[in-house]
Amino acid sequence: MKSPPRILFLEDNPYFIEALMDEFRSLSWPVTHITNIREAKEHFSNEEFDLVISDLHLQDIETGAPNSGLDFIHYIRQRKKSKVPIIVTTGLELISEESIVENEVDLFFYKSELDLKKFISSIKNLINQS
Repeated sequence: MKSPPRILFLEDNPYFIEALMDEFRSLSWPVTHITNIREAKEHFSNEEFDLVISDLHLQDIETGAPNSGLDFIHYIRQRKKSKVPIIVTTGLELISEESIVENEVDLFFYKSELDLKKFISSIKNLINQS
């Protein structure tokens, strides 16, 4: 039997966190949940992950300024040319196709339109492809 996917989950919306973490727990998937880019970079540098799920709009924990999840995705792709699958979620921003292609994002979801069953199925498909 294949081991469960190790997921790095970068998200700062408490409602979205709760919904997804409940689903991940029900599947017994080990998830490292982080709320800021600085800590996400530390974890990504020191651990192996099978998948990254990143919010697009985050707050800088020290300044409170907006931060882009794309900054973290760019960091991932530059780091050892990592090909770990990446899913981007957002509740607010539009993202251009150019940004998705340029940053090698595998999947993109708007939180307001997210169907948990389809989301989990998409995760499983990405993991099986990698």
